[in-house]
Amino acid sequence: MEMRQEKEDEYFKMKKQWESLTDAQLKNFSMYRESASLISKDVLRTDRSYDCFRDPEGPKMKQLEDVLKTYLMYNIDLGYVQGMSDLLAPILVVMDNEIDAFWCFVGYMDLV
Repeated sequence: MEMRQEKEDEYFKMKKQWESLTDAQLKNFSMYRESASLISKDVLRTDRSYDCFRDPEGPKMKQLEDVLKTYLMYNIDLGYVQGMSDLLAPILVVMDNEIDAFWCFVGYMDLV
C-alpha cells in the first residue's frame, strides 16, 4: 500500500508541475508548449471506436490529455511523439484509473 501511495503522490506532483505553469513560463518553455499543443490536437483524433472517447469534452478525453501531459513532465527528453495517445487510449480504458494508466504507460514506453 505504501508504494501505491508513493506512486500516486509522484504522479500528482508531476501533474501539478504542468498545471501550475504561468503564461510567462510557457512562453519560455517552448519544448513543453509545443508538445502540449500536439497532445491537445492528437487527443481529439483518438480512436472513436471506444465509447468513452466519442465525446471530445468527455471525462476520459480529459484524463487522456492529463496523462500525456504528465508523461511529458516525467520524460521531457523524449517529449511527445504523435500517436502516443493511441497507445495510451486502450490502457486508460482497461485500467479505468488515471494514475494506474499513467504508470502502465510509463512501463510500456520503457519497453519500446
